[in-house]
Amino acid sequence: MPARLLRTRRPKPTVTDADLVLGYINPDYFAGGSIKLQPGAAARAIEERVARPLGLSLEDAAWGIHTIVNSNMELATRVVSIERGHDPRDLTLVAFGGSGPVHGCRSLSPGIPRIILPAAAG
Repeated sequence: MPARLLRTRRPKPTVTDADLVLGYINPDYFAGGSIKLQPGAAARAIEERVARPLGLSLEDAAWGIHTIVNSNMELATRVVSIERGHDPRDLTLVAFGGSGPVHGCRSLSPGIPRIILPAAAG
């Protein structure tokens, strides 16, 4: 088999990797402690695939990933609420599921005045 087929591919960074690098997630208590995350692997993935190619620091690259995801969530929230005839300024955002609160805290720009972060959001 050719050597090029045996090479390990560099992992693509995930949103979870960015949140981990930014310190928003406890690597020893992800999914209630059932999964141990690897901060070094997360940092390497972001460094190799995003930071270095764009000439950014690791933290700036992770922040960029986080910001893009938040922006996409904000746009989706706005589209869904307005399409259904609701003014986001009259609503309360409930951030749940997975890392909902990690991202929901920054999703107030559509004009949503209140946010609820359930204690057991995941």
